[in-house]
Amino acid sequence: MRADDKDQSAAAPAAVRRIAEKAFLGPEFLTWLYFTLLEEGMELSLPGAFAKDTPADEALVQFAIGKRAALRALDASGARVALSGGGLDDNGELLVAVRRGALLEVLALEVSIQSRVYSVTLRADDGGLVGVKLPDLFSEPDEAVPGPTVAPPDPLGASRGKPRRPKLKLPLEDVLALRMQCLTELEAVLDALFARFVTRRLARAWHTEDLGRMRSHVAQGLKQRLVPG
Repeated sequence: MRADDKDQSAAAPAAVRRIAEKAFLGPEFLTWLYFTLLEEGMELSLPGAFAKDTPADEALVQFAIGKRAALRALDASGARVALSGGGLDDNGELLVAVRRGALLEVLALEVSIQSRVYSVTLRADDGGLVGVKLPDLFSEPDEAVPGPTVAPPDPLGASRGKPRRPKLKLPLEDVLALRMQCLTELEAVLDALFARFVTRRLARAWHTEDLGRMRSHVAQGLKQRLVPG
């Protein structure tokens, strides 16, 4: 072998390798995530997704399916199905597309992390995030109202229909620091989700358990829609 035949290029950075892995497994990941969220009641415990001083039992993340989803068939046709609007959780068109062999390539989610609500659209081809909406960290906090203790409202719907609060006046460097902290927090949750998926994907029981649950969910969902109301 000649000297110039040797591969002298540097190894790809870890971040690039992670993107490549997500690009390869992206559609399977989003499809698995969609059905996992439905089966787990839109709540997942993700130890390790928060700071090291946070107890594991507090690492509970709440989700809601957003208003955008897209699927692509794995066969030569590459047919695509695009869905938008509300009611995409357990959506009939989506279930039919999955039954025909399509996988999710775009999925919009709302993510609540310790009452901080994010809106994000995940893209399977490169693991990228589209249209990230960060939580409101720059408004004055609500004043405490004395009275009996009641159950806290759903954080994913808490911001709807509420009057606007006065904005905090913060230095630019503090604003940037808070935004970077939010992005880091969201990225940690997504990394924890992907790590959980990879663990399942490499398990021997992937085909019998995970894929079996997805197929069963699709079959039952479509069967319910065929039963006369």
